[in-house]
Amino acid sequence: MTTVLKPVLASRPHPTCRHGHLRKSSPASTRAVARTLTLFVLLSAGPIALGSSLADEIRASRSETRTRNGRTSRSYAGEVTAILQHSRIRADSAAVTAEEQAYHFYKNVQFQDDRYTLFADRLTFDSHTRITRLSGGVRLADEARTLSAREVTYRQAASTVNAKGDVRIALAGGGHVRANRWFRSVSGDSSVGSGSVRYRNGENGTLTIESPALTAYEGGDSLRFTNGSSLAQGAWASHSASTTILRDAGRVELEGEPSLTRTGREAYTIRATASMAVLELANEVLSVVNLLGSADLTVSRKESAATIQADTCALKVDGDQVSLIEAQGNVRIHIGSNEAGKSSVNGGSSLISFKDGEPDHIRIDKEGSLLHASSDSSLVIDIDGYGLTLDLSGSDLKTVRIDSAGLCRLGGNQPTHLSGDRVFLLFEERKLVRAEIEGHVKGHVRESGVDR
Repeated sequence: MTTVLKPVLASRPHPTCRHGHLRKSSPASTRAVARTLTLFVLLSAGPIALGSSLADEIRASRSETRTRNGRTSRSYAGEVTAILQHSRIRADSAAVTAEEQAYHFYKNVQFQDDRYTLFADRLTFDSHTRITRLSGGVRLADEARTLSAREVTYRQAASTVNAKGDVRIALAGGGHVRANRWFRSVSGDSSVGSGSVRYRNGENGTLTIESPALTAYEGGDSLRFTNGSSLAQGAWASHSASTTILRDAGRVELEGEPSLTRTGREAYTIRATASMAVLELANEVLSVVNLLGSADLTVSRKESAATIQADTCALKVDGDQVSLIEAQGNVRIHIGSNEAGKSSVNGGSSLISFKDGEPDHIRIDKEGSLLHASSDSSLVIDIDGYGLTLDLSGSDLKTVRIDSAGLCRLGGNQPTHLSGDRVFLLFEERKLVRAEIEGHVKGHVRESGVDR
């Protein structure tokens, strides 16, 4: 049956009017009929179409259409499902406004397209700009990360995500980032975080990095912290202009005159500076520190200290202590204590090993020199040669070996001059007790006023 509604003509008497008088419709009744007619037509038409760019489909358990002040809107409730320009949205309720070309979804909202899946309390989709705004406990997931924030704006046409408000990101393979704001560009394969950025390597990770800004590349495998950054792991800490962590390679690069310190409850500290530093991680724990360019470090324990200056230095770390240092370039080593005295070693490529936080072995491959003076000046040593090797106990000198072209000058209580191709010196209680010289031997010893 087809119902045809026709307008009431004012020129004809209304059949229900008494005395045959003409009855005119009042403006109020006309508006009521119009509203009823509009509501009837809209409810009979199913999902409303607000433009060709809008929903392919929207379904719900219940819907209602209203027109007020010339504005038409429809509300949906109960298991709302919408397909909007190849994006699928689910929610408990929704509202559509024709004039604004906008969809609003509320409670238990889930948004999904070919790039992301997002969850939120509220969502607004602009059909004209293809901009989706989510708020209230927003969560985003893709192959490289999961993200949570108070608000997220997703621009599908530009392939960008902008999150703000307590942003937290869990990276694939472990690692967490927190920031005030986060911006991601899919086409550029990069993300930018800003405002109190903090990184931690894993749920129970001990490595943390903080800075005002962060740029992430290649799905979070490379993270660059800028505008001044600080790093901490256990007793180690660093400050630098920028810090870059290469997660797959287990490397951290510190740039811009970084400073590195190691402090702890025990009286053992390390302080280092360089033009650049590269930290190597083993199982997310610091294992090697590379100081590149104008390396300068001091290792202190109790009342002794060792200072090493070189073009580059590589520090092997066992636990929280340095066990080995390899120095390259123009190397200068200074060792001293109030009890034992002071030693200065100069040369090229050098290897310094440590025991209980103090140097116990020094090897210089090529030409090197040693200056040593005991605290009471009873022993003064000036040695030059190639292939210089020192053994120490604390800051006390124990043995000296020279592979070739050795020249030894000893002062103090035992004035001695020795030279030869190969030299070995043994010291006990800060006294020379044994000297072995091979090849082109020359020597002069003065003891108890007698030259020998």
